[in-house]
Amino acid sequence: MITFSSARTGRVIRICLAVVIAAMTFGAFSFRSDRNTTAFAADRVRTPQDSDLFGMVIRDPFYEFNTDPVNYPMAPNKGALEQQAKELAGAGVRWIRMEFFADYDGTVAPGEINWTKYDWFIKEIAPKYGFKVLALLNVGLVSYKGATVRTVAFNDPPDQAGMDPTDGTNHFIRVFRDRAASVAAHYGTAISAYEIINEPNISWDLWQDSKWGEAEIKSERYACLISTTYESIKTEEPQAQILTGGMVIGSPPEGQNRNQFDYLYELYTSSWVARYQAAGNASKPGWNSVP
Repeated sequence: MITFSSARTGRVIRICLAVVIAAMTFGAFSFRSDRNTTAFAADRVRTPQDSDLFGMVIRDPFYEFNTDPVNYPMAPNKGALEQQAKELAGAGVRWIRMEFFADYDGTVAPGEINWTKYDWFIKEIAPKYGFKVLALLNVGLVSYKGATVRTVAFNDPPDQAGMDPTDGTNHFIRVFRDRAASVAAHYGTAISAYEIINEPNISWDLWQDSKWGEAEIKSERYACLISTTYESIKTEEPQAQILTGGMVIGSPPEGQNRNQFDYLYELYTSSWVARYQAAGNASKPGWNSVP
């Protein structure tokens, strides 16, 4: 560990600030004399269609339940949530991403979803402020018989224990799929789109749960999950859009010979995507050619 005296630290900070200020003054904010400033401004004009794509990750309504027990006892903190909505709308936000969780705080049976934590924001506040809701369905959603299902179980091989022994699922995937369907059934058109697992190619949840043994949710397992989950959500709400989770750029710590492009290629060429297409799903109105 390197330590500095307070005087030396102060000098280092002043030098760094001087470098940053110089860079800003003579670099980032300098313009070539032949630069057309009118064109420079014009290339930043946003169309209404562009504006409609502006979104933000919000503070999940899950965390604003009973945070104001005086005014909203055992209920969503409507004051805080509406203030958040006002500020988001004022910034031009059109899409909001929020996450669903299995609950263990005693407000519902262990592992169930407490719909009360989300209903008011999704059904009343989102339409009031013109938001489209992108629901993140992540590993925190997965619970079975009152207990969480460990993330490492995601990578379990097919166990042929579901209703269809040939669907490639394991216990984790089936629980996730059914939970996703319950969310879609509960909210219908109030949720516009679903993100299925965040950052599956380098998953912090898996990395932590495996005690730093693996971070990559196997592309074959993720392809199976998103294929079967796509079908379950679309069956409940045909208008909903289903998205792959955002990808982390780079390689997982246990597989330095592969990156996000390898992962995406394996998803699209997966046997589970081929199975989805062979079933004729791509021809259904509103269904995508790949899940």
